[in-house]
Amino acid sequence: MRREALMAAMLVTLAACRGPAGEVVPPDASESNASTNAAAPGPTSAPGPATARDGPQFVELAAGADMFGIESARLAIEKARNAEVRALAEAMLDDHRRSAGALQRAAGAADPAIPYAPTLSPHQLEALEVLRAAPPAAFDRAFLGQQLDAQQRLLTLLTDYAITGDVNPLRRHASEAADPVRRNLSRARDLIVEIPFE
Repeated sequence: MRREALMAAMLVTLAACRGPAGEVVPPDASESNASTNAAAPGPTSAPGPATARDGPQFVELAAGADMFGIESARLAIEKARNAEVRALAEAMLDDHRRSAGALQRAAGAADPAIPYAPTLSPHQLEALEVLRAAPPAAFDRAFLGQQLDAQQRLLTLLTDYAITGDVNPLRRHASEAADPVRRNLSRARDLIVEIPFE
């Protein structure tokens, strides 16, 4: 009974992430993530803003997102039981490493240059601790549940800044970095439905 209820809640959540034509739409910040949290317990701290007011904040948020993507992917490569989840983690690791290097170059090309000093937020640090503590049978769903949130928030950050950003090199980076994030988010959505509850 619990399994059926969780699956129903998960499908509702996943459906809500797509618009009428199937495109990704940013989540409403006022909506709760209760169904995702029920399937994959996550951090309790506030996640922070999903959009940036200016170039320095964009660099701060995007650098932290890349660092979180790298660290969570490393954990998944080590701990995931499902081969497809490990493959997603490997793709994410490559994509976020490339994105981090490109972001650093774009920040340096700004006039004036914007400092690049990636740090993890309290929310991201807590999320990594959740993954480290997850039992083997629960790890894959915990990882995927976190990525549904983290990759969607990063996609929102990138797509918004690509349109409204105030620093041209960063706008170009945001536009170029969005496609890999969109692809990884789509794969995470597929996998969390495919992986059976244990």
